[in-house]
Amino acid sequence: MIHTKLAGKNILVTAGAQGIGESISRHFIDSGANVAIHYFSSADTANGLVDYATGKGQKAIAISGDLTKDMKQGNVPFSTITTVVESPLTFSLIYVGTDDWNIQVTKNGGGSWELINNGLPKDKWVSSVHASSHDKNVVYATLNGYRIDDFNTYVYKSSDQGKTWKSLKGNLPEVVMNIVVQDPVNPELLYLGTDHGTYISFNDGGKWELLNGLLN
Repeated sequence: MIHTKLAGKNILVTAGAQGIGESISRHFIDSGANVAIHYFSSADTANGLVDYATGKGQKAIAISGDLTKDMKQGNVPFSTITTVVESPLTFSLIYVGTDDWNIQVTKNGGGSWELINNGLPKDKWVSSVHASSHDKNVVYATLNGYRIDDFNTYVYKSSDQGKTWKSLKGNLPEVVMNIVVQDPVNPELLYLGTDHGTYISFNDGGKWELLNGLLN
């Protein structure tokens, strides 16, 4: 693991990759830098564990066990963490998404974790989780079914920190979801990245409009 600093924030990078045919090491290496507001980030999140960078990034302590389903592995690594998001409003409120349908939340900085995928479509890849910067109870999520040749639309909102979920599909076509983001200024404004383009909603997902001219 490599610990460094970016713009004054401690960040965590777990290095490691595994190619097809090599021994399985559950590293997810395509999540991108996801710097949390207070202290946490993950460029490459590995083995279903979440680490907490302390001090000046010189050390880390694990704040979770395996948050995935730890499913049987094949040639391609599976049961990995795909996204880690901390609430910008509540220190130590952290959401973790995995590629085997889990969304977990901790409300005490990793002291305990709760599985919050009830009401979400089963056996999907959690492609993004977004914690609201306007309401600590609100969280959004996108999922996709690439692994099982399911290209339907899965975008959801929870108003109670993941206890219940509501679909925001509305007038969207059937398209693979990659990421959902709430505007930091206007809570009604949502941005949605899909395989076929970028969509925007001016009423918190009630209706969507395609943004022309933007790259996928």
